[in-house]
Amino acid sequence: MNKNIALIILLIVFSNKFSSQIINNQECNAFSDEPFFNKTFIKVNKIKKLSASVSTKKELSAINKTNLVMCYEFSKKGELEGYYHSQKKANKIDTSFIDYQYSDSGVLTAKRSNDSYGFYSYNYSIDSLNRIVKKTYCREKNIGKNRNSFVLGTRYVIFSESYSYKKTENGYIKSVLNNNGRPYQRYEFVYDSLDYLKKEIKKLLINNKKSIIFYEYNENGFISSKSFFSSEKNNVPSEKITYKYDEFGNITYIDEYKDNKHITHKEILYDKSSFILKTLIVQDVETNFIKIIKYKVQFYGEGTFN
Repeated sequence: MNKNIALIILLIVFSNKFSSQIINNQECNAFSDEPFFNKTFIKVNKIKKLSASVSTKKELSAINKTNLVMCYEFSKKGELEGYYHSQKKANKIDTSFIDYQYSDSGVLTAKRSNDSYGFYSYNYSIDSLNRIVKKTYCREKNIGKNRNSFVLGTRYVIFSESYSYKKTENGYIKSVLNNNGRPYQRYEFVYDSLDYLKKEIKKLLINNKKSIIFYEYNENGFISSKSFFSSEKNNVPSEKITYKYDEFGNITYIDEYKDNKHITHKEILYDKSSFILKTLIVQDVETNFIKIIKYKVQFYGEGTFN
């Protein structure tokens, strides 16, 4: 075989190996309420919905099935359109909803959720470089039949803030301006020679207080840790999150620490035949209380599968 052809095939295989994970942890958002799924993976595999049941287990006790549920809903473009999850509050089960909206280029432009007072939303204005230049917080009235079918009625603008950007030698500076157009906060993003984000410095302009986030990466370029320092003088991170991956780049373990104390351990399991998310196990390290979240997948044009 021609050496050049062999090299091209090798590059294609390598590229596919590390770009086809269902979870995209590039922004360290895995299992948060921000979109963290790989749009390409969801779209190509025609995934419509990931619904889940929740069980719990106390130390030395049997597994307890709960009535709690969660669900992720996707468009045919692979974008996360909706996320809802139930939780127990004062012996009652309450459900929270989040709806996501995107620009034509796939950038998040709105995020709507609910609380005990009704609905609220964060709305984002995007520039030609797909950067957020304004964020607006609104309270909203739903004139739909129920919480599941939101129809916007009256919207109240509560506050907004805007952002400006400036290039630096090793990255850029993001300035945050308040409702009155006055700068009050600044972020500096520092990249290495390979264009990996290494450091994020947050500064409050009024009191000059700084906090820093450091990022580390494994040999395949995936984020291996994110460390928060509340002050430049601190040697120990106030918070730290570490990540581990399998040979295909799928995230498998997430560990969270506070002041060097291990707080939470998460293990992520996949269906080995498809690498679609199967189970998330969340352990409180101190009490050994475990939450088990089992997912079922539904495809466009097909049924639901374990």
